[in-house]
Amino acid sequence: ALPISPIPYNAHSWGAMSSPVAVLVKRIAVHHQLITSAAFLAGLIVVAIFPSFDRRTEVEEHALIPGYADSGFDGKWQGRLKTCISRFEAESDIEAAITVTLKEAGLKPYHMNFTTPDGQQSSLTYTLAQSRRGDSRESVVLVVASNRSIAQQSTAKVSWGIATGVVVAQFLRTVHWLSKDVFVVFVDSSLAYGAGIRAWLRAYMSGHSEVRRGTLRQAVVLQMKNGATSFSLDVEGINGMVPNQDIVNSYKVSVRENLGIRVNHRDTWESVFHHIQNGGVHSSHAPFLEFQVPAFTVRGQRTK
Repeated sequence: ALPISPIPYNAHSWGAMSSPVAVLVKRIAVHHQLITSAAFLAGLIVVAIFPSFDRRTEVEEHALIPGYADSGFDGKWQGRLKTCISRFEAESDIEAAITVTLKEAGLKPYHMNFTTPDGQQSSLTYTLAQSRRGDSRESVVLVVASNRSIAQQSTAKVSWGIATGVVVAQFLRTVHWLSKDVFVVFVDSSLAYGAGIRAWLRAYMSGHSEVRRGTLRQAVVLQMKNGATSFSLDVEGINGMVPNQDIVNSYKVSVRENLGIRVNHRDTWESVFHHIQNGGVHSSHAPFLEFQVPAFTVRGQRTK
């Protein structure tokens, strides 16, 4: 075996290599007090002017403290809901009633006319409940779907759902825990293929909506029958599309535990057959799923 020669140590060459660093350190060390004072002053200036560049705080849902959000309406809001229901029952023009009621609630109504694929002229109304903690970069949607053909015969038959949408929008403007702006859209559920919400989504996604609030993160469709005592969840969309099941399950658990209301949805095989028949093609939440926005429908129904 060949002997291993140790690397020779040359003190002169090592000192020559480190001498530039040593010289630099010696030159800086003389002025260390000046450099330290300058760094402290610069940090103080940054801290002083930083709030000027700060934006409105955005609080994500997962950052909320458990129990911070209200679980439902208190007595005052229940009274307002009853008053709003009575008012809609006494009206004859549902569109005009929605507009007037939103204005009285301090909400700005927006109107949109559109034409359905089969050439039918229709319209919708929507408003925005602006959050106190969000920065308007994200939003969620509450769709209130009511059968306008029935409303033309008697507004009293659709008063619960529409009044709930108006009062919820008014309620959300007053809470401190909301982290995203909420659109409340009133559409006609009798139109085929969810034409009303499809028209609103096309306008919003293409930038032609009168008001925008960033990315749509989630949507819930409310279809409420008068005198509803339980909820049925409709989650199936077109071509097998479904929302994130965690969102649906969270809603179901929350309603059961906080409100004590019965919540049902299709069982596994019923859901499979519903998908096979493409049963969600006319639902108002299906258009959201096509845009990759988690959505489902809550149907208020009377338990027999």
